[in-house]
Amino acid sequence: MSTRETPWPVGTPNWADLMTTDREASWAFYSQVLGWQIQDTGPEMGNYGLASVNGKMVAGIGTPPDPGQAPPPAWTTYLATDDLDKTIEAIHSMPERCLCGCLGRIHNLPGSRAVRPSFGQD
Repeated sequence: MSTRETPWPVGTPNWADLMTTDREASWAFYSQVLGWQIQDTGPEMGNYGLASVNGKMVAGIGTPPDPGQAPPPAWTTYLATDDLDKTIEAIHSMPERCLCGCLGRIHNLPGSRAVRPSFGQD
């Protein structure tokens, strides 16, 4: 697994997380299969799991706010940006191409600023 000490180039995938209704099973699976150590961020952060390898964060695993309304488990890829507000503005400026809009900001990722992209079409 590669690691990086400098910011990712704009548009480069730089984070991924899994939303699942069975957090414990997912944590156990990825810990066993990939050797991830998972740190529980606690109830104030929705018990989001920060996965790491050799002390470097590699991904996150969380649960949807309302498991009763949850879509199927899915991985989401996040993209690096050097101007978060400008990127979000650009997404919102093309409503005909954005199927659900910008889904939010991601904070506290080491060495990066990321945006969770909207679902779009060419």
